[in-house]
Amino acid sequence: RGAIERICRDALGRFAGRGRADLVRDYALQVPMAMLHALLGLPDATDEELQRWSQALMDGCANYGADPEVWGRCDRAVAEIDAATDAAIARVRERPDESAISAMVHAGGDGRPLEAEEIHANTKLIVGGGLNEPRDGLGVAIWAMLTHPEQLALALEDESWWPRASEEALRWISPLALFPREAAKPIVLGGTRLEPGARLALNVAAANRDEHHWERPDEYDMTRPKQRNVAFGVGHH
Repeated sequence: RGAIERICRDALGRFAGRGRADLVRDYALQVPMAMLHALLGLPDATDEELQRWSQALMDGCANYGADPEVWGRCDRAVAEIDAATDAAIARVRERPDESAISAMVHAGGDGRPLEAEEIHANTKLIVGGGLNEPRDGLGVAIWAMLTHPEQLALALEDESWWPRASEEALRWISPLALFPREAAKPIVLGGTRLEPGARLALNVAAANRDEHHWERPDEYDMTRPKQRNVAFGVGHH
């Protein structure tokens, strides 16, 4: 928490004196990018590389058209992340630190150390999901509060409202609108039989605005009765 608060203050301090800013570019992007640097343990990765890697991985996940140019960008990002991760693994074996990669190197899984392939996979998961969605979710939440001053006033008076403000922002404009999935076994959905390998796009943004589940679904209202939304899918995240 201390690191997060310091990163947020630093981001604000870089533009507070100007009196104006692009809150997505100057704040909502800068905070998760700094958090990735602090958390992950890739000190030599530049901001440009983190942005490029994260976008390339997300584009690859959604490349249903099998665009070879998209695959090429994704493959290059994977190779670069794996190389940076290998360098970090070698470093923290000798000098453990507080990074996620160090924790994975020195932790056990199922009674055994994690293998390099597992650390690679987790590192790519953190890079892929640790920049774009937090940027967009944070930007939407700031916009929601600034355009609903009565709700902002509630949160400023009582900080227990902030988790509700965040959850409602993620429901209202879900940072990841579509989840690409592939059928693993035969299944019937909506009267249509899908065979293994069938490709699906799960529209969670629409689910989070379902009028059968939410009253006034198109409105931002952090005071609405608490219900589960699917901005992060289903289950623990």
